[in-house]
Amino acid sequence: MKIKVTPNAKRDEVFVRDGLLCVKVSCPPEDGKANKRATQVLQKALGCKVMIVAGQKSREKEIEVGCGEEEIASKLKEVSEKKK
Repeated sequence: MKIKVTPNAKRDEVFVRDGLLCVKVSCPPEDGKANKRATQVLQKALGCKVMIVAGQKSREKEIEVGCGEEEIASKLKEVSEKKK
């Protein structure tokens, strides 16, 4: 699954924009801090284990999620509805 991470945000948040899962984190992009925080925020939002598998130094990343597609779709729908 592809995501976009934005570091140095005012607050941590997860939302869907144009079909892409976006994560804003308040950590700087230094020493992997933003990546670590992004995985923590996603794990909380999705309720399952998340691991970055590609794009460690890029804003666009590929993640692996440790739960089923139906569960992910349900959680993403909840996230989208909270944003409205």
